[in-house]
Amino acid sequence: MKITCTCGAMIHDGTDGLPHKGHVIADRDWTPFWDAVDAALEADGPVEAASMRLRNAAKSRRVWECTSCGRLWLESGTTLLCYTPDNRRANRAVDR
Repeated sequence: MKITCTCGAMIHDGTDGLPHKGHVIADRDWTPFWDAVDAALEADGPVEAASMRLRNAAKSRRVWECTSCGRLWLESGTTLLCYTPDNRRANRAVDR
């Protein structure tokens, strides 16, 4: 996936482990997600089935940060929402 930022920079998403890409989990989904993790760890049966249940329980949205201007692009269904930081620079907001 390639995102053209409002500033003109390209945001690339061609692999995993990118420092400018993250995932957002809503607070109301946080505890149910960890409950699903606990249930998967305690479940008997195939590991693959538990893994798929966890993937389905992770109600996250992807987010990308422009490394030029710091805008955050948040996945929202089939569109992207853009948020601009007050300081107008990249802050490594999604990279710990």
